[in-house]
Amino acid sequence: MKGADAWALNQALRNLGYAAPDSDTMTWDTITAYNALADSVGAKRLTVESQWTIGPGTFMWLPADSLTVDSCSIAVGQQTTIGQAVFVSAAVPVKATLPVNDAQRLAGDRILTIGDTAFDVPADAAELTDSALLAAVMSSSEYRLATLSGNAVTSSANGSGTLSEGGGGTVNVSYRWKLKQPIDVITVPPSSVVRASGNEGCVVSSGKSVPVAIVSSQLGKTMVRFEQNVSIDNVEIKPTNPNPCR
Repeated sequence: MKGADAWALNQALRNLGYAAPDSDTMTWDTITAYNALADSVGAKRLTVESQWTIGPGTFMWLPADSLTVDSCSIAVGQQTTIGQAVFVSAAVPVKATLPVNDAQRLAGDRILTIGDTAFDVPADAAELTDSALLAAVMSSSEYRLATLSGNAVTSSANGSGTLSEGGGGTVNVSYRWKLKQPIDVITVPPSSVVRASGNEGCVVSSGKSVPVAIVSSQLGKTMVRFEQNVSIDNVEIKPTNPNPCR
């Protein structure tokens, strides 16, 4: 037998640690791996008498390798029939939408960290659909907390977004991210940035207005970077009547 079903069977066996082939063909190694699994749980083995076939009553279809169970459709010990639903899984995210926020004012590729895994986020990305990234989201504590509470997750994360689920709902969740290529910035009091418009502004040092790009502003601090090659060691905290810097 060869095809998508054989490939899925081989991959499932390999994921469980059995020596099934990494292919879309059912071979003797597939049968050996399956029978080893069957023996470990007391299930029926594949035999020549059964023509080496796996009947629909011996397996369960799952839409993903791991799922969060939302509710059970049957009780323990209750008999089931072929095609009967055993449980209802929680909605599975199909994409992650990145909102425009302070962290996105500065253009550039970013690295998004979910748990112990880092993912590249292109500068122009508005939605993320990578299956590995969405799987990491589903297994994260931030996502589980968001789905349990029904509210947005708040933390010290630098990047937040909205997850769209297969059922049509959304969940707000936050993770940490950073620029892929670091830049030099300085931290100044928000009141020192004047003539601000969008992500542009000015700071005043020794009576001179200097143009800056606003990178981020939070917790009473504003991070800026100089648009010109200048070196200053102080800024006025609250400039009065500053001159234009552009």
